Amino acid sequence: TDVEDLTVELHDATTYDVIDTATGLLHTDGALSVTFNTAAAGDYFISVRGSNMVEIWSATAQTIGSTPLSYDFSADGAAYTDGSQASVVEVESGVFAAYSGDNNHDTVVDLSDYADVSTDSDNSAFGALATDLNGDGVVDLSDVALSTINSDASIYAQRPY
Repeated sequence: TDVEDLTVELHDATTYDVIDTATGLLHTDGALSVTFNTAAAGDYFISVRGSNMVEIWSATAQTIGSTPLSYDFSADGAAYTDGSQASVVEVESGVFAAYSGDNNHDTVVDLSDYADVSTDSDNSAFGALATDLNGDGVVDLSDVALSTINSDASIYAQRPY
């Protein structure tokens, strides 16, 4: 049921500076739990990134306090968007997920990502690789197709600043 470790950051609601960072294990049911150790109570944007996912941010600043916060990025409207494109993709009715394909972590899915996916596909690479965009353990034409679709659509990380 384990998928991969994701990095979760809390950003100041005004300056967008990173205030605290934590890593948590994403599970196949979409659950992820992290604990922030240095952030004071306050309002923060939440950002999440992984090995090949396009970074996503919470739609609005969230209040962090003495009560644990639960935030569901898979809900409609939960991820920040600048209005030019969706920042997440609907994978089934009412369930949203981050786009994959930003395996070089430059915040956009483009030809530089495609080149890496294509090379690994040509070499039948397997294992826990950033170029395995669909997470099935092997880099093949299905990953190349995802890279092509997201590159052609110029999918990029959308941030509130």
